[in-house]
Amino acid sequence: MSYSLQVSKWFTAIVLIGALLTAFIFSPANASASINYGDEVAALAKKQVGSKYKYGGRPQKGLMLAVLPNMYIKMPPQK
Repeated sequence: MSYSLQVSKWFTAIVLIGALLTAFIFSPANASASINYGDEVAALAKKQVGSKYKYGGRPQKGLMLAVLPNMYIKMPPQK
């Protein structure tokens, strides 16, 4: 059994526009932007300048996978 409800496209469009308008009208007007964590991240980065990188360096055996793109792509020299 299947049921179908015949609703015109205009009626559906008007109901959806009404729902959007209602949402905008009754939404809180004092909404603020998200918290900016940029200052905290910058302070943490400055605190760690000069510290040793735990995962850096070359592996004991084999090839470091991060150098593979450099082997095949010739980059222009940096100034």
